[in-house]
Amino acid sequence: MGKWHYCLRVSFFWRNFTAQNHQYMNVMPEISRFYGIVITMYNSEHNPPHFHIRYNDYRATMDINTGEINGNLPRRVLNLVYEWFDLHKEELTENWHRMEKGEEIINIKPLD
Repeated sequence: MGKWHYCLRVSFFWRNFTAQNHQYMNVMPEISRFYGIVITMYNSEHNPPHFHIRYNDYRATMDINTGEINGNLPRRVLNLVYEWFDLHKEELTENWHRMEKGEEIINIKPLD
């Protein structure tokens, strides 16, 4: 099989896979962004309730119930995330429940 034939087969497979299985793919919508920090939640996620944090090459998750961080973030970023978390814990919990019901999650105000 030639190189181009292989590329066309892969392209055809991927296009059909994504079209037919779109509803099964994890989508991670952004719910807030501030100071280069991006906060996201997967649309089909596992317990405990948590959200994802991205900052440059750093990645972490935070448990919404306990505030426990799993991952690695610079101290300054960690402090900003905790400040934002303290202001928006109820909204994060509401978003988690909305996500569990298959409803659209809402954006949360960034840290000023």
